[in-house]
This record gives sequence, C-alpha cells and structure tokens, in this order.
Amino acid sequence: MCILGIDIGTTTISAVVLSLANGEALKSVTIKNDTFIKSEIKGERIQDVNKIEEKALCVVNELTEQFPIKTIGVTGQMHGILYYDKKGKAVSPLYTWQDERALIKLPGGKNSVEEIKELTGYTVPSGYGLATHYYNMKNGLVPNTAVGLCTIGDYIVGALIGIIPKMHASNGASLGLFDLKINRFDESALKKIGISPKFLPPITSSARVAGIYNGIPVSIAIGDNQASFIGSVSDVDNGLLINVGTGSQISAVSAYNENLQACELRPLLGDKYLVVGCALCGGRAYALLEKFFASFAKELGVEGEQYSIMAKLASKATSSLKVNTTFSGTRKDSTVKGSIMEIDEDNFTPQALTLGFIHGIVDELYGFTVDMEKKSLLVGSGNGIKKNSILASYASAKFGIEIKTPAQSEEASVGACLFAGVSSGIFFSLSKAGRLISYN
Repeated sequence: MCILGIDIGTTTISAVVLSLANGEALKSVTIKNDTFIKSEIKGERIQDVNKIEEKALCVVNELTEQFPIKTIGVTGQMHGILYYDKKGKAVSPLYTWQDERALIKLPGGKNSVEEIKELTGYTVPSGYGLATHYYNMKNGLVPNTAVGLCTIGDYIVGALIGIIPKMHASNGASLGLFDLKINRFDESALKKIGISPKFLPPITSSARVAGIYNGIPVSIAIGDNQASFIGSVSDVDNGLLINVGTGSQISAVSAYNENLQACELRPLLGDKYLVVGCALCGGRAYALLEKFFASFAKELGVEGEQYSIMAKLASKATSSLKVNTTFSGTRKDSTVKGSIMEIDEDNFTPQALTLGFIHGIVDELYGFTVDMEKKSLLVGSGNGIKKNSILASYASAKFGIEIKTPAQSEEASVGACLFAGVSSGIFFSLSKAGRLISYN
C-alpha cells in the first residue's frame, strides 16, 4: 500500500508515491507549472488556476491508476490566493506570493501594507493573501460572484472532493491577520479593514480527511514550509532543518512562543508550532559571487559558469573573510546591506572570499537559533546543501551536529504524504510517520 503526496509549487508541480512498508519513493513525478499569465499591471503576478487544476489532476489520476493508493495529501505555495464561487469553482487567477500590488500607493497616499498596519496593528507583507485581497477590494477587483478565497492547495483538494475544504492553520497563517495563539483569523482585525470573516474558510489546526476522491481519502492541504519540515525530519521534536535554496531557512518545532527575537512562529499541528528563521539571500548570495567571478572570467575570454572553480577555491582556502550575506536585506529590515569585513593584505584572496560567502550563509542561519531550543538532529535540504559539500561540512561544525540529508527527494511532497497518513489514521502521530524517512 502507498500514499500519494502532491506539491503545487510556483514553477513545478511534483508528486511522490511513498511505500508504507519502508518509506521508499516508488515513483516521483515533476512537471512544469508553466501557467503564468502575462500581465501589464505593475507588480501583478498571476497564474491560470484552471490550467494548474488540469495538470494536478492529470498527475493524481496517472498515479492512482498505477499504484494502490491508501490516501492522498496535498501541499503547495502558501500566501497566494484565488477567489471561488458558490459552486467552489475559481472565478479569478491565482494571485501568487510574488504579487507586489500591495506596495502600490492607494488614493490616501499609503499602500495596502501600510493601511492594514495602521488600521489593525498587524504587519501583512506584500504577497500575503489578505494584503492582496485588501488591494483588490480597494480597486474593485474582487469578482462579484466570489463567495470566498483560499490557497491553491485548498483549491486542488476542493477539485478532488467537490467542495472547498476547511483550511489548515498553516495555510491560514500564511495569509495574514491570524491570531497564532488560538490558530484563528483575528475577526476584529478583519472587520477593521472591511473583510467579512465569512469570506474566509473555517480553520482547523488538526490533521483531518477533507473528503473522498474515487474511493481514496484526501487530506486537507498543508502549507509547503510545514510539509517540507515533516518530509525531512524523522524526529520532529528533536530536529533542526536548514534549507538552502535561493533563500534559506532554519526551522524547529516549538510550543507557542510570543517572545521571539529573530524568528517567525508558524502553526504545524495541534499545539505544535514551527519556529522559522528566514534569510532572504541564501543561495542567492553564492550566485551573486559566481556572477562576479563569471564577469571577470568573461573579460579574460572565458565563458560559462564558475561554480566548479569556486568549489576548488573554497577547498584550498586557509582562511576566511567575514561576510554578512544580507545582500537582499532581512525580513525585518529591507534596508540592511551585506558586507565583507576583516580584510588584510594576507587574506584578501579569491579562496578566502569564497569560503567567507559559504560561512556567511551558515552563520546567518545559526543566528536564528537564539529563538530555538537545543536539538539533537540536524537535517539539510535544498541544492545549496546537497550540491555544496563544503557548506554542508561547515554547517555540521557550526551547529556541532552531524548533518544528514533526506534520501527521498521532493521533501514537500513526502511531507504531504506523511501528513495525509496522520489525517487518515495510518499513523497516530507525526513521530510515528517519521519512521518512513531515511537519510543518505
């Protein structure tokens, strides 16, 4: 027997069929999510919901025909929203997490993010669903036939079972104006900016079956950050997950905590939360250095990327420059700049510079542990970890724990599988589900 998990990402749609016997990924499928709609509106980033649904259901149908699927799990890009009508059908595009229209000034001189902050006290960043919705409300862009909004993960579950389901708290919190202590939207704050609480799906913090598709139980959707954690960390209570992609993140399980200094608190399951530290410039910092070296190489008549040369440089380094990799700012302060420090006549070398960038990426993540309890398991995911052995080795040294990488790829899809297993009662807890995760 198997579990199917599908991840509706921004650029790809991925799915994994996971064996219940040993956790082996019996099949993985990844297709392009080439559904972006060209827009002439500044800052608008939208995708075609109907095309996403068609692609997702095609994958689900193919895999449920090939394998004896016991239950289906769904995850996907958080923050973005779409509108649906009373039949549960989309009446708008998907406004993705990349949508920046909430930063456009409104008639009063402030943008949507600023007005929401002024009226409610909440900071709802651009791209978060309720900032997008507020902008749409202010500009008469909410379809007349819309009765509610949801994430793309919720919508795909609805497409499978025939009704828009309850929204898991992991997705709800990603939209903004969410009271983390009680895992509900803050109805008072919603009303202050003219949003009826009835326009949003009811919230649940538990794992539960939403409905049935061709005789197969389908779980409610879970946010992709939470799914990636579940699909990577075999011991959720004792694990740290670091992910280095374009940006980078560090996540760990916690009880409710309202005294965080550097991290965000996100719902996970029941009374469990994720403490998440987000660096905006993880792999992007290393790519910035590669661009620097590549532009110099081009002037020498050498074309092509320089990552392999950078790996050699880092391996030969006998010292490291101190690099702050906040080249894109931070979540709390977009004006922060990166820096290269402690330069002298001996260490100003390409080797020390490259190693300094690697150390800077890890050091920024380590700084977030001020909000985290000590853990005994360190797991690394993302290409920045998997393809850069020097970065992985330094992370182990910095955290004082041997780093492990999941044997299964597509961690978010695996996490959707395990969450669905808990929802349908195959596993009694995330800890039991974690036994199916293995490491290289």
